[in-house]
Amino acid sequence: MGSFGGVKFDAQNFEQTVQSAEQKKILEQQLNEQNRVDKLAQSLTDYREGLLNSNFPDGEYYVTADFNSQLVRFQGDARPIDGMDMMPTPVLRNFKKGEIVNVVTFTKDMAMNTVKVIKTDSGNFYADQNNLSKTKPAEPVITESKDETKRRNGDNTKIMIVVAFILGYLLSKE
Repeated sequence: MGSFGGVKFDAQNFEQTVQSAEQKKILEQQLNEQNRVDKLAQSLTDYREGLLNSNFPDGEYYVTADFNSQLVRFQGDARPIDGMDMMPTPVLRNFKKGEIVNVVTFTKDMAMNTVKVIKTDSGNFYADQNNLSKTKPAEPVITESKDETKRRNGDNTKIMIVVAFILGYLLSKE
């Protein structure tokens, strides 16, 4: 035991106090680091959702290529069976090229995470921006072969000759 400035202190208690202060400082640093990571994660989530909403706003879109999409289920949709969480069977829907669909922002879980979905009468299906466009998709140009063009032109010529004979016959009768 010793004294400093008239205050008595015990070396063992002093070491425990120092260790306690160091542990408290480490815990505060860990807590600050965790808060910083949480804020960064939230910031990235907000940025991602903001980017998603600004680049892919709600509204009507044309389907640019045939694709299948899965029904979005709220996170609480899994029902326990015999003590096990069973995921429901996925529901798929086929969207055809040229079809007009309505895209909306949809909250998919209790944490208020959102996704873009195609709203239909049978539910909300995941919307993939790569398969949707605000402009109507161009139909492929089908080119005819030279033989096909000759055949079609020959048919038109035959029809014109027949019509000319009939018209000539009708005019000569008068």
